[in-house]
Amino acid sequence: MNRNEKVKTYALILLSGVLVIIFSLYFQKINEEKRQYEAYLNEFYAHLDNTDQSVQYLLSSTEEMDISGILMSIENNLETTNLLLSIGNRTVDSNITYHPRFFVGRITIEPANDDGRLTKEQRNELQKVEKGLEYMKEGLYSEQTGQENKDLSAKEFNEIIEKGASLGE
Repeated sequence: MNRNEKVKTYALILLSGVLVIIFSLYFQKINEEKRQYEAYLNEFYAHLDNTDQSVQYLLSSTEEMDISGILMSIENNLETTNLLLSIGNRTVDSNITYHPRFFVGRITIEPANDDGRLTKEQRNELQKVEKGLEYMKEGLYSEQTGQENKDLSAKEFNEIIEKGASLGE
């Protein structure tokens, strides 16, 4: 083997090693991004579900109670959901969009009826929010896993959230 052939052989070995390292780092990055997106979907779905349960409880309750605490909790959950969309856009996938018109400032806490029940306006607003939340939960749900669908793309995720937000307006 002459000197040029040795140099070519060493260069090919070095190039092969570099390519193996680059591809393994690339696949690690892809897997980590997928794991983060799945964790994000799980957290987002949990917030939707928690908020929806609170709304359903309040709408179905016939008892006289102090509803202002529950209304504040629902409003806080909606704000947290909006924050999750914003954080998802900044840290998980820049294609995730957020819809503040649906999630923020929807619930009027005061004035409530003197009897501790929802006013007609509060009930109507909560029913709209519930409709939007239900659509989002159904769209994000997977029959196969019994939880959120981790195979949704950011585009599909956005379409579900946007449609749910429009239903809830």
